[in-house]
Amino acid sequence: MLNNLKVSQKGFLLVIVPVLFEVCFLGLVFFFLSQSEAAFEEELKSKALIEEANSVSTNIYKIGSMLAASYFDRDMSRLKPVSASAENLGQQYKRLRQLSGGRRSVIERVDRIERHGHEMTDMFMMMGMEGVMRGGGVGSPDFYRKFAETSYQPILSEVQLLIASEKEVLDRRSAETRRFNSYAKTSLITALVFSIFLTMSLSRAFSRSIVRRLNVIGDNVRRFAAREPLQEPVSGSDEICFLDQSFREMSDEIIKAQNSKAEFLSMISHDLRSPLAALQGTLAVAGTGNYGELNEYGAKRLANAERNVERLIKLINDLLTIERLDSEDFKLSMVDDNVYDIVAGAIDSVSSNAEAKNIKLLDRSEECPIVCDSQRIEQVLVNLIGNAVKFAPENSEVTVTSTGLDKEVLIAVSDQGPGIPAERLGELFQRYKQIEQADGSEKKSGYGLGLAICKKLVEAHGGRISVESEAGKGATFSFTLPLGGSRS
Repeated sequence: MLNNLKVSQKGFLLVIVPVLFEVCFLGLVFFFLSQSEAAFEEELKSKALIEEANSVSTNIYKIGSMLAASYFDRDMSRLKPVSASAENLGQQYKRLRQLSGGRRSVIERVDRIERHGHEMTDMFMMMGMEGVMRGGGVGSPDFYRKFAETSYQPILSEVQLLIASEKEVLDRRSAETRRFNSYAKTSLITALVFSIFLTMSLSRAFSRSIVRRLNVIGDNVRRFAAREPLQEPVSGSDEICFLDQSFREMSDEIIKAQNSKAEFLSMISHDLRSPLAALQGTLAVAGTGNYGELNEYGAKRLANAERNVERLIKLINDLLTIERLDSEDFKLSMVDDNVYDIVAGAIDSVSSNAEAKNIKLLDRSEECPIVCDSQRIEQVLVNLIGNAVKFAPENSEVTVTSTGLDKEVLIAVSDQGPGIPAERLGELFQRYKQIEQADGSEKKSGYGLGLAICKKLVEAHGGRISVESEAGKGATFSFTLPLGGSRS
């Protein structure tokens, strides 16, 4: 299922899924915190209710004491604070009902406390108004003390019951506060751990889905380069699947192109090279006069035809050579040889071309034993020296040098031609590239394959080829070959 999602969609899921779970867990944490806060507020109300109930009990007792004292002393001035205390007591009853939170049991108990308080104060007021002061009778201190104890006892009992029940509520609410706080902490830790686990799991699942299929594509690239069968197409319908399909289509097109090229080269080899070789032989024989004497114009045209046939044969040979170099079957025939002898053979091969332009070929090579494919290295040198002769001005020099280094030999071919523009040096070894000279001239006697073949052959030996040139100061092509080496 994951493979059917786009990579961007997978990335979105990788972000949004953990975020959604975190939002849910945070919502749960906030719920527990709100419950804890509500329980704490109720806890504060219970504490306030207990404190207020104690204050009510004290005030009722205080009112009764003031009434008793005023009636006993017949000092009516003591009744002034009673009305203020009674008014304050009414406010306390109101606060108790508010703090009850609408609980019926608390409200009923507050009502009973208020009723008992009123009964006690009313009785004191009634007895005091009689104004009778008899020893041991109504109005005596002993009578007031006993009456106060008897009247206050129901109030005290109700207050104690209210406080006891509210302490139970307080304990329960304190436990709820602690429990909800614990739930909030547990939820927060769980959310953190689960978020990490979920993110890692999704990342692992997505990365495995992506990396596994990318590895298949990478392996297919290697297989294609090694001309091995490709793995099965990757599953899914995302960008990676599209990339795999595109690569397979590209590889199929390349294989078709390679097959077409192979067929074309086969056609060139069998259908063109052989007839051209026969034609070249015929023209050569005709040039000797075996088919009759030719006038000067005819001989000139015959020579031009022979040169054109030779150029075509060289092009065909270069195409076949570059194809063989690209194939896996190409192997070098490594033998023990000497750089000096290889250079001498190459110079001898192009000496006639140099003589035609009165160019001196200077051999500055050293005796240096080397293991190489002599014919291929001589082919490289013939190409480089031939190019130098081609672009060098008449009556100039072309110098070939070789220098033995620590682990390799350096061979260089220098000319005194117009040089090569610096910005075009990087294109020299590309196929079918013909570079304009520094003086603006462009020799088109070749097809841009010679230097590409040289590069392939040098690299096949484990060497490097390069060029240095300055405008008006000629060019130097050099390449290295490892000293020694194994034969293959």
